[in-house]
Amino acid sequence: MKPSRRSVEVVDNRTEAREFPMSRRAKLSPEQAGLTVSGHRRVAGLRRSEVAVLADVSPEYYAKIERGHLAGVSDVWSSCTRCG
Repeated sequence: MKPSRRSVEVVDNRTEAREFPMSRRAKLSPEQAGLTVSGHRRVAGLRRSEVAVLADVSPEYYAKIERGHLAGVSDVWSSCTRCG
């Protein structure tokens, strides 16, 4: 009898962590988030800095999360989910 080979699907959480906040902030307009729009916007959704303000974190820290650096982000995810 041959030993069975089990297929294991590797999931990269960093990829999902990058895609999730980017897709959510793209769907939420500044007006929907209660922000005032000023100047020209290249994208329809929220800027990283706007999400960071709403989540009460620094823009640099939020950008790290979007890049997939996930150390200690559970509290930030909770704040971000309240934004939209």
